[in-house]
Amino acid sequence: MSFYTALTGLNGAQSDISATSNNIANVNTTGFKRSRAEFGDIFATSPLQNASSSIGSGTILKSVKQQFTQGNITSSLNVLDMAISGQGFFSLKPSLTSGQTVYTRNGSFNVNNDRYVTDSSGQFLLTFPVNADGSVTAKDLTSAIPLQLPVTSGTPKATTAIELGVNVSATSEVITDKAQFASGYVFNPNDPTTYNNSTSITIFDDLGNPTIATIFFIRTQAASATDPTNKYDTRLVINDTVIDPDLVKAVNDTKQPIFIDRFGQQTTKVPDDNYFLEGKGSALFKLDDLKTLVDSTPAKITGESSAFDFGEEGDKTVTVVTDPLQFNSTRESGDTSSQIYWGTNFMTINVDGSDQPVNIDIRPGSYNAAQLASEIQRSVNAAYGDDKKIQIVQNVDDTLTIDLQKLNADGTSTGLTTPISVDLLADSYVSTKEGIVLTGASPDFTRDQFLAHTQARLNDSLNTYAVSAQTAASAGGVVDTAKASALGISSQLFYRAAGKEMSTMLEQSQAFAFKRNSSTHATAANSFSETPQFLTYSYFGKSPQVHVYDKRTAMAINPAGATANPGKAVFYDQSENTIRFHFGTTNPASNNIAANSKVRLIGQFYANTTDNTNGEFINGREFTVTSVGSETVGGNAQYFIECSTAGMNLPDSDFSIDFATGNDANIYSTLSTSTEAFFEGSDTAAVFKGADVNFSNKKLVLREIGTANKHSYTNRQMVAGNSGKNILDAFTEEFTLKDDSTTSGTTLDTFDLIGIGDNGSAATRDNHLNGDGSATDKVPAQMQWVDEKNPPIEVTYDVLNQRLQFEVDRNLIGTGTNSNFNSFKIFGSSTATNTNNLGIPTADDTSTTLIRGGEKFSAATFVADGAEIQLNDKRFGIKVGYNSELKAFEFSSGTTGETIAANGALGVTTDQTASDIVVGRYALSTTDGSVTDATDFFSGDNNLLGIGKTKTN
Repeated sequence: MSFYTALTGLNGAQSDISATSNNIANVNTTGFKRSRAEFGDIFATSPLQNASSSIGSGTILKSVKQQFTQGNITSSLNVLDMAISGQGFFSLKPSLTSGQTVYTRNGSFNVNNDRYVTDSSGQFLLTFPVNADGSVTAKDLTSAIPLQLPVTSGTPKATTAIELGVNVSATSEVITDKAQFASGYVFNPNDPTTYNNSTSITIFDDLGNPTIATIFFIRTQAASATDPTNKYDTRLVINDTVIDPDLVKAVNDTKQPIFIDRFGQQTTKVPDDNYFLEGKGSALFKLDDLKTLVDSTPAKITGESSAFDFGEEGDKTVTVVTDPLQFNSTRESGDTSSQIYWGTNFMTINVDGSDQPVNIDIRPGSYNAAQLASEIQRSVNAAYGDDKKIQIVQNVDDTLTIDLQKLNADGTSTGLTTPISVDLLADSYVSTKEGIVLTGASPDFTRDQFLAHTQARLNDSLNTYAVSAQTAASAGGVVDTAKASALGISSQLFYRAAGKEMSTMLEQSQAFAFKRNSSTHATAANSFSETPQFLTYSYFGKSPQVHVYDKRTAMAINPAGATANPGKAVFYDQSENTIRFHFGTTNPASNNIAANSKVRLIGQFYANTTDNTNGEFINGREFTVTSVGSETVGGNAQYFIECSTAGMNLPDSDFSIDFATGNDANIYSTLSTSTEAFFEGSDTAAVFKGADVNFSNKKLVLREIGTANKHSYTNRQMVAGNSGKNILDAFTEEFTLKDDSTTSGTTLDTFDLIGIGDNGSAATRDNHLNGDGSATDKVPAQMQWVDEKNPPIEVTYDVLNQRLQFEVDRNLIGTGTNSNFNSFKIFGSSTATNTNNLGIPTADDTSTTLIRGGEKFSAATFVADGAEIQLNDKRFGIKVGYNSELKAFEFSSGTTGETIAANGALGVTTDQTASDIVVGRYALSTTDGSVTDATDFFSGDNNLLGIGKTKTN
């Protein structure tokens, strides 16, 4: 039995070899399908036998299967040989009368005596029927018919055109430069020295007789710097006859004659009056001589080299600011060492003699050379564009209504008892700052102004829906408990107060100590606590910054007996890029200062000119602590911190500062997580989502922050319950600053300079921050729940579809929060007298929008119909670029700088004068960057662009 089992294996191997042999034998058989032998196991058992112990009885050939995988496709000289790439078969009929259809992948076909296309067995190839124009009339197999070639096939046809593709050598000899052709080139097809290469092709006459045509190639020009093209001439020779080209008038598809204008463009109009169509001839242009099209040259002006070093590749970035608080840090303020530039009143430009030059502002940011050129180009073309402002029409567009909805158990939604109404014609910090009059008219806004104003009004309306605005000590500032509960923000209130506008800049760094009062009682009736905090005002780099810190550590001189820096409070080591601040016996670790801590130094250095100069390098700056150390002197530990100065541009020589009379400083640490300070409108993140502009009104804002620090009581309740104390109160100056930075100067009222009050008495130090409502700049502190830097409802503009969009942040008031809203509606006023011009629907027409990630309510498309942003003449296509070789900016008009007569170029139908362009800048005040003479558009300088009155290049 075992012998038989082995024998089945030998038989199987023989079958497999036979299949393989057959495959090899048919390797050149067209359409052959490879075979594969498949085997099975012989296995026998019975019901009484344990299958797990049974042994197989060998193998058996089960089948020989054909494989339909894609084979190799090779070329053939038979024009009727075809191959199918991929799946599919050719359909054939055994005879013209047969109803049988057979299939094959053998695409080797021939034509029989009756002009039918057949395979080697005489079976007829089936094709879909077509009309005379070649379009298919049926696509089913029952309609397929045998393919028969028409009787016209094979009729002799004369050669009328030759398409020839050749490669010629770029290093071949220039034949026409040979000495033998000094008197003129002569072509001779029988002399190989008169040409470089040749090739032949068979052509036919109308009787079908073949003739050899030979094309000769003669190199006539090598590429050079002046003309980077290799040129070849050709000669056509048929039967030893050189065929001369028969030039005919070039025409287009509609038989109109073609001319070439002065810029190399094809046109059907006569480019010059001296050209004539008939009889007199016109200028002959050889296409080979046209090379590339010639661009018309626009009017262009190039500035002098920029005062800012953009680097060899133009990739270094320059800072441009528009915040009035930052003006003193700019080059335009008169600081010739500054590398910061003023973006407002940035430049003036006049193109093609427009009725009036336009004044350009650019957006703040950091730009490399190409980015700055692009931003200027955008701003210039926008200024010359035809955009209009957005108008808010009274009694039509002035009210926006928001209804926030909660999901009920039965799947329905219930909105607020009283929807939130947003009055778009009420004042905001944006409208006040921009001087937009909102009463007695339908005011116009630029898009940025409108979005910023609308976002500010949204925030204010959401706040005052729950807590009325406090206007006096006993007026407003009251929580509407029902509405606050409906919004889910009853215990989410925080203090926010804004000072008055800073009319004169405080040009020294200062710090203020104050107290934050809080209560664990719901209405602040008792259980008070008082936390000291510190407001820092940094003027380093002439750029004001404000912060709130929880800790202050007073600096002190190192004792005389110390090993390092005796008698010094500050020591800078330029070789080590480190600076030490000394604290005497006060351990800075007690104020949470450790390695990697961020600290800020604020102080005054009036003792002498040297200390004053060195103090300017460090006063107001933030430092990173590298280590905290101490030295024992006289039995007492004397503490210091060491900070890195790498990259801080401190002097190239060491310096130290003692604490002689007039010198004093503190280190402030641990940024507060309960209180913050900022300038209103300066942070673009708080203007509107995606804003790239600011609306800084130079007002200092102080507010509570942090979820853990929010509460249900109001500032009015705190004042009433805590002996007249505001939530933020008891402000005192840390340093007595003098106007001339000397001990003998006039004392500055820094409360007044930063706009929070005045130093008349303790009660008036915060009379602008915690006002009594007696004046417009003494507004009381307000209670809010909306974070203006991260508001729950945001407005944006969809540029593509030209519509307003509103989005509710689900993480702030969506499902799962205390508010638990799941959808919202936005609609206009129910008393509107006309169709809303901003695309806001009515209450009946609006739709419900779910509150979830990325879901937005989109208003209808609207077109701004207010006054034009610029009323001057319109100009288009102005370009601004940066020339890295000259390190200068270039300004080009959008039209040609050449004078062209009518029809002198394509598209020029009338006489065209040359374009012109003038660039410059208004003369600006070095105090605030405002225009000093509005009648003279070009009396100032822009050193960043290298343009202006004093520029001579």
